[in-house]
Amino acid sequence: MPVHDQISDAADAVVLSIAVIDPDDQCRKEVAGALTGFQGTTVREYSSFPADLDDLPQMLEKRYDVVLIGIDSDPEYAFDVVERICSHNSSAVMVYSAQTQLELAIRFMRAGAREFLTVPLLRADIVGALARASIRRSAGCHGKRGGRKPSSFSVPKAAAGSQPSHPTLPLLWLLSQASGHC
Repeated sequence: MPVHDQISDAADAVVLSIAVIDPDDQCRKEVAGALTGFQGTTVREYSSFPADLDDLPQMLEKRYDVVLIGIDSDPEYAFDVVERICSHNSSAVMVYSAQTQLELAIRFMRAGAREFLTVPLLRADIVGALARASIRRSAGCHGKRGGRKPSSFSVPKAAAGSQPSHPTLPLLWLLSQASGHC
């Protein structure tokens, strides 16, 4: 397994591994770049959705803790990808979009996405989403991953004037809790 796909901390616990899937090169690179500032995370970029959803398991053969999916290039196909990953994989699925329509966020959350992030990604949104994914993973919400020590990641200090989380995120979090997921 390549070193960049999985890194261990001093306690030999796997830190958060993240896959970013987005056909939009510029947006994918911006999101992956934003994630590389966090110590304790590894990021792998995928430049396209699989042509056939049956190829998705091979694409994500390595188990990622988090799969971030850009939905703007083809929202309908991205929706199918989210459903497929959520039904066949234990990764925490998060989506991101430049669109802020609540209906779109709810639709993807019902498909199984844990987070709906808006681009450009705000530091507080990334920190919160990764923290929740780390807590869920260590709490055993992802099947075979239960019992692992909580992982951590460190966040470089935010610049003065950092913005708070998007105002709809608490509502979306409550909706995901009400759906019966961890």
